[in-house]
Order: sequence, then structure tokens, then C-alpha cells
Amino acid sequence: MLKITKVQKGGVAHELGIRAGAVILAFDGFTACDILDYMYYNETEHFTMTVSDRGEETDYEVEKSFDEDLGLSFEEEELEPMRCRNKCVFCFIDQMPKGLRQSLYVKDDDYRLSFATGNFVTLTNLSDEDIERIIRLRLNPMYISVHTVNPELRCRMMNNRFAGELYGRLQRLSEGGITMHCQIVLCPGWNDGAELTNTLNALYALYPAVEDVAIVPVGLTRCREGLAELKEVDADLARKTLRTVDEFVRTHPADAPFARCSDEFYVKADIPVPSYESYGDFAMIENGVGMIARFEREAEEELAYVKGERVPSRRVAVVTGESAEKTVRSAISRVRELFPQIEVELHVVQNNFFGRSVTVTGLLTATDILAQCKTDCDYLMLPHCTLKEFEDVFLDGVTLQEFRDKIGVPVLITDGSGDGFVRGLLFSEGEL
Repeated sequence: MLKITKVQKGGVAHELGIRAGAVILAFDGFTACDILDYMYYNETEHFTMTVSDRGEETDYEVEKSFDEDLGLSFEEEELEPMRCRNKCVFCFIDQMPKGLRQSLYVKDDDYRLSFATGNFVTLTNLSDEDIERIIRLRLNPMYISVHTVNPELRCRMMNNRFAGELYGRLQRLSEGGITMHCQIVLCPGWNDGAELTNTLNALYALYPAVEDVAIVPVGLTRCREGLAELKEVDADLARKTLRTVDEFVRTHPADAPFARCSDEFYVKADIPVPSYESYGDFAMIENGVGMIARFEREAEEELAYVKGERVPSRRVAVVTGESAEKTVRSAISRVRELFPQIEVELHVVQNNFFGRSVTVTGLLTATDILAQCKTDCDYLMLPHCTLKEFEDVFLDGVTLQEFRDKIGVPVLITDGSGDGFVRGLLFSEGEL
């Protein structure tokens, strides 16, 4: 149920006589579970809203245009995440060092957050009613962690006896008109090779409801005591997987490539990433699919735009993880071709905190950056992905202010885009 804290004057609910303190019990006879029910019906033209006020229940017949606002605020509008019931052999949270902030150990697996923020979910903790609610509220699109459609293998990989029910749920969502973006975490010896091909074939059978599939390599940290034995995706497997996926895409037509490997596969295989145009609308970029291509395109477009600008000489230190080194070096070279007065000191930081097999920039910590970046440059450029979203704190709990105090030079936080990178090198005055 939803407890009303405020009623906007002149809104639809105000005109109906609904008051603050009342509680919405149901919409069209369906229990009002959380704010998503309100969001859906707030854009609906005709429905029944059951409200309890001072012990008296009233059914309001609401008729409005889809863009008219009911005008209600509620006591708790933030969703309390549903917890994960799996113990996946590849779970990154199980590999986290001890002693970090508590929020880093929270395992969410919430279909509502999949719709609202693009979180990937496994569907193992849902009831049939939850599936029907996704369809009824049109929670579109959904982001699904598949890994394999082999029921027995999925149960083993996720240590959950209900994990094998996945494909039937995907079929039901497909029939209900839900668009899905799917993910496969590739674990060598588990779900690669023929298993990967079988999974792609089964998911393609649900196209276009399953719009695309991202394949990402398993991430392994140094903290795996007591966990299942897993291997890294090496250069040879990366090349084999890229060939498998490329052949699949060639023989399975879709509006955009149906399956795509994350950029890490291309880095490991030392193969250039596909063209910018081939990534379409970059729906899987948060999964590392297309980040390099977009970064390079954005950098080139920004350089074309600023070519000929007067830029003072300066010395800049740049921080990056090992997997992005080649891309960042190339961008630096392009900048210096046009602006040779810009001197750049590139710091490729090794991840000792999580382990050397972790090479992405977004998992660097302040501890490793401070230990490996001794500089007297005019300022240091740091990508925002090293900080917690909406907060100035690193994964190891060091605040940005503490980092600034220790690094000894001004710090510029960039937005991670190619154009932001170029602007950071050229036009940083007043932004540090």
C-alpha cells in the first residue's frame, strides 16, 4: 500500500477529494505494492483507485488524459531492493576484500530495479504473480542475467535449484510483450564453447523480444578462498569466443547484431573493436559493450570541433586501468598531434587491491592510484567511474577530498566520455 503525504492542489487526486494521510490500497483491484504501481497508473487514462481514509474505503473511478498528473507524493518512494537468493560461482561480491563499506556487500536481484535503473536480474526469486506484474505494468525493458539456458548447468552455476526455470519465464515475458536485454558471464569450462552456442540459439528463438545479448568475461579477484575453481578468459579463448559470436551474428539476422562481446574480449585478444555504427543505440554499454568505439568517436568529434583553438601549454597526469591503456594512449597521441604544447604523463595503474587480473578502470581504488601516481604535473585527470555514483568516495572508502589532500596536485574529475577526456586535457581552468 502507498501512504499519501502530499496532495498537489489542482491535481486530479485533489479534485477527487483525496487527502494527505490516506492510503492507496489498490489500482483496478490489484494491490498497490510500491511506487511503480503509481507510476504506471499515473500515465493511464481510465482506472479504479481504492483508497482508505480514516478507516473508510472508497473506490474512485479516475478518468484523465495520459499526461495529467494525479499529483500525489508518498511516505516512502524509494524501493527497498529484493535480495539475491543465488550463490553464483562467479559472483564478484563474494570475491570482495573484507572491511569495505557495508553497501558493497549487498546483493540485490530486483526486477523493479532492472526496469528502473538497468540492473541485471536472474529471475530466480520471482513468483508467477511477479512475472504477471512485470507484464501488466509493462516494465519495459528488462535486463536478464542468463549465463546459460541449460537447466542443470544454470542450477550448478548459480547454486539455486530454481535457476533452471529461466527459459519458461523468458518465454512468458516474450509472450507478454516485454523487451529483454540478456547477459552471459562467460566462465571457461562452464558455459563457453558449445554451451554458449546453444544459449545464443535458444535466446535468438525469442527474438525480437530478446533484443540482444552481451557476453562478458568472468571477473576474478585475489579473494577467492573457499570458492569454486574458475579460470580467467585468456587470449586464446577470447579469440575463439569472438569467432563464435561473429559467426553467429553473420548467420542470424537482426536489426542490429543480436550478440556482442564486451570490449574486454577484444583487448584480451588484441583485436580492434567493431565500428561505431555497428553498436546501434549502445543498449549494452553499461556492460562494457561498445565503450571503446564510442570513446574514440567522441574524442575525434571533439578534436575536429576544437581544432585551431588557442590552448596554453600545460602538463597533465592521466590515470587509467590496464585494459584501457591502448585506447587512452591513442587519444593522447591524437591530442598532441594538434596541440603539441600539451604534455601528458600517463599512469597505467595496476590493481593490487582486487588483484592483477582485474584491469578495468572502474575498479581502481584510491589506495592503488596514490601508491602508483607520483606526479608534479599541473593537475591529475581522474575518470568519474572510479567513484561511487552520486558520491565522492572510492571503492576502498577513501573520500575524494582525502584523495585530493594526499595526491599533492589539483584533481580534475572527467565524465568518462571521449569528448570529456579531450576537454579535460585542453580546457580545465576553473574546473579543478
